[in-house]
Amino acid sequence: MSEPEVEHLQLKYIGPAVQGEMRARTVGSVLQDLDDLVTLASRTGEFNNIPAAPDVKVTATNKGSFEIAAVVQWASTLEGGGTLVALLGGIGYAIRYLRELGSKKIIGVNHRPDQGTVILTLENKEVVEVTEQLYAIIMNKRVRKALKGIVRPLGNGIEALELTGGGETHRVALEQQDEFTEPEEGDWDDVVTRETRWVRVRQPDFDNDRWGVTINEGRVSVTIEDEDFLADVDTGRVALANTQSFQVRLRVEQRRESGKKKPTMRYFIERVLQQKEQDEPLPEGDH
Repeated sequence: MSEPEVEHLQLKYIGPAVQGEMRARTVGSVLQDLDDLVTLASRTGEFNNIPAAPDVKVTATNKGSFEIAAVVQWASTLEGGGTLVALLGGIGYAIRYLRELGSKKIIGVNHRPDQGTVILTLENKEVVEVTEQLYAIIMNKRVRKALKGIVRPLGNGIEALELTGGGETHRVALEQQDEFTEPEEGDWDDVVTRETRWVRVRQPDFDNDRWGVTINEGRVSVTIEDEDFLADVDTGRVALANTQSFQVRLRVEQRRESGKKKPTMRYFIERVLQQKEQDEPLPEGDH
């Protein structure tokens, strides 16, 4: 087993209220949120394939504006090294992204697995491109809650926070604190996501083009919008069998309906890309 990677992570609260000291209760809460932040971020995206969680330890620091210095150690199983730098860098870029995003809601998501990116459409029609890993971090509600905990001490004489890790320093000013508020339930609704997925047809409906298919999450009902694919099925050029898997461009529309606590999910196959014989479990969406 290779030696664990080790990187330093530093939180620095700046302002007249923190001249070398800080309330113990506040520090304890921040340390818990810091540990949660690193641990939860390590369970997103490709990092989730690493069995061990990072180990966060607090180290001694100099007096001045109050600093929390931590050592993060992680026995990563991903090849090539640099995983811990990527993790801490991802947390830093999540802070920068949320700081710049402000209160704008995401209303559209277009996954581009061939490029490893996600295109986000914001409510003001602005389009932003982020990496798959950054998207996994910023859309994780528990990560967002931990981030909120990190910036919570700002105010009452604490004017800014600087987080240094992964070779980068990111600053959050007091007036930016609200940008890290954990999203309300409704903020996650009315989102359209497009991604490449593998599906298996279970129940075709030739009258309504609304079929029952299996994806990794389970069985769902989808609307087929690919007219060429439907024509190939009608003429027999494409055979449907339990062992046939289809790679498709899948659109998922998540909508909030009045009077319902949970949003409604609707699935659409925009295009069938390829098919293959497969008895094993469905491949992952970006393979």
